[in-house]
Amino acid sequence: FAGRRGHPGCALFLWGLRQSCGLTLREAGRLAGGMQYSAVSKAIRRLELRAAVDANIRSEMSRLKEASNVEP
Repeated sequence: FAGRRGHPGCALFLWGLRQSCGLTLREAGRLAGGMQYSAVSKAIRRLELRAAVDANIRSEMSRLKEASNVEP
């Protein structure tokens, strides 16, 4: 899904890395297949803008955030 135009999967992955793991944009881009940090930043920003109007994306973001809150 990462290569499909308009699919939020890759951006959701990047957003999750930033939210849950605290990785830098450069580190997240490297894990996503060598993306430049500016492309990572833009993808996350676009995802957040889409989430403001799309309940499905907000739901996926919420599910990802809940799944990543693992107690030690």
